[in-house]
Amino acid sequence: QENIFVKISYEHPEGYLGFYDPDFLSLEIKDSRLINPDYYHLIPINPPNQSLSTNGEILIEIDSPFILGNGSIETLEYKIRIQDREMNWSNQVTTPSITVYRE
Repeated sequence: QENIFVKISYEHPEGYLGFYDPDFLSLEIKDSRLINPDYYHLIPINPPNQSLSTNGEILIEIDSPFILGNGSIETLEYKIRIQDREMNWSNQVTTPSITVYRE
């Protein structure tokens, strides 16, 4: 019933994280139980037309996971990546195992 919070540290020499176009989805989150990841929009870190070295943390809130099958317990992990404005993907971050219980 609780959402999952994942804090990711980042560093980019030009600050090219996030896109000005809200339709561009640069945050990839994959539930290990599913084939395809979900994608989300990240707002830009730097002002338009500026390149500044940036670092910090992004707090990601993932909706509460639910049981996909017929069992009463499932485990999963999330794999997360971020794409920068040069279309390069970050290293993948993997959460610890998460156990979901049916109520």
